[in-house]
Amino acid sequence: MNEDSPRRGSDSTAIFVLLLLPVLYMLSIGPVIFAVEKLHAKSSMQKPVMTFYAPMSWLHDHTALKQPIESYVHWWVKLASL
Repeated sequence: MNEDSPRRGSDSTAIFVLLLLPVLYMLSIGPVIFAVEKLHAKSSMQKPVMTFYAPMSWLHDHTALKQPIESYVHWWVKLASL
């Protein structure tokens, strides 16, 4: 048995989590928009949300992700209006 085997598993798990976190962050904007729209959040709630998602705003404005982000957010806004 190799003593490094258990560590390799934990290393790959850590790498997987580190790669997954940005994806989860990006996908979380939809449910957050849904909650803000559905609950008619006060304006005091909107500023912290906008601050937290400022990197997403930058991605929208400065990368080719503009259309996918708009479509994704629009889908969640439509869902909240049902």
